[in-house]
Amino acid sequence: MKRTIALLSIIGLGLSLSAPVFAAKHHESRVDVRQERQWDRIEQGRESGELTRREFRRLKKEQRQIALLERTFLEDGRLSRLERRLLKAKQDEASKNIFRLKHNERAVGRQRADDHRHADRVRWQR
Repeated sequence: MKRTIALLSIIGLGLSLSAPVFAAKHHESRVDVRQERQWDRIEQGRESGELTRREFRRLKKEQRQIALLERTFLEDGRLSRLERRLLKAKQDEASKNIFRLKHNERAVGRQRADDHRHADRVRWQR
């Protein structure tokens, strides 16, 4: 009986000590998954011509800065709540920048539908 209680206590202690490690890994993986999705959106924008070369470079630079910030935060082996919030805020800002630049008036090698409508308005005003 004593042996069973001791064994269960050790198992319980081991599980309770390992839970924060799994939680930290979960948050890190969410950051990485989101980072990958943003890279994919940027690549897709470049391939479709929605992003100019300059916009593409700017967004890549922003992603590298976020990755560097994440590596800096992980030097101690985990992300604190504040570090996670800062990374999330940077990723939110990057996501908005990706959307804004993919949907602006500049396009590579093609004219957007909005440009046609605008051209019609200009013709009628003359």
